[in-house]
Amino acid sequence: MRYNRNEIYGRILKNIEIDRDEFNCDYVDERDFSGFLPDDCAYAYGASKFVIIPKHRDYVIKIPFSVQTDREDNGYWEGDDYIEDYGPFIPFSGAVYPIEGTTGWDYCRAEAEYYKLASAAGLGQFFAKTKFIGKMRGFPIYVQEKCEMYKDVCLHHTIAEREDTLKRASSLTNSYMALNLSHDFLIELMKNVDLHKIDELFNFIEKYNITDLRSYNYGFRIKDHSPVFTDYSSYDD
Repeated sequence: MRYNRNEIYGRILKNIEIDRDEFNCDYVDERDFSGFLPDDCAYAYGASKFVIIPKHRDYVIKIPFSVQTDREDNGYWEGDDYIEDYGPFIPFSGAVYPIEGTTGWDYCRAEAEYYKLASAAGLGQFFAKTKFIGKMRGFPIYVQEKCEMYKDVCLHHTIAEREDTLKRASSLTNSYMALNLSHDFLIELMKNVDLHKIDELFNFIEKYNITDLRSYNYGFRIKDHSPVFTDYSSYDD
């Protein structure tokens, strides 16, 4: 992942205004960010973060949402179900920062810390590299290596390949984790990798309670098409 901090702050982010109290999923819904980004940048967003996608770079820029609020009419959580379950506050403040053992609202920070721990454990190859690069008007900014989402990739594996992979996966300590992944992605994940290393991966995921690993949250690196988890902050929407 090659990024230029000056380019990110001076060209890509220079026209974006972030208000910590308003930068939330409602705010992004209502505002057209395309008018504030260079022409060669796209954007996307989920429940816990906003993502800027430079088209000709090997990274994306992630900005976490700060959306805990006492507004009962928040547009993202329609109806009264969340009020009954959580009270008037949206449960966005449960990001776990595993290095410090604390919690907060910054799910991108959680992701960066999980990556650092995975790398230290020799498992960085399975997670898209995520790095904190600084703040803009007090708001944290992160970069992550660019990947193609699994849902956008067409994979073709034979019945024999699937059966063999599922047989290998069933012998893992945490086989239920592996078998909950798309079987086609699992084939790619386990291809040319020692089964012991895969066991270490799923033991790591269990140890740190990394959740929400569904098809929207994993894919393949652009640079070498290796399979990785791309959104592993554990915000479960």
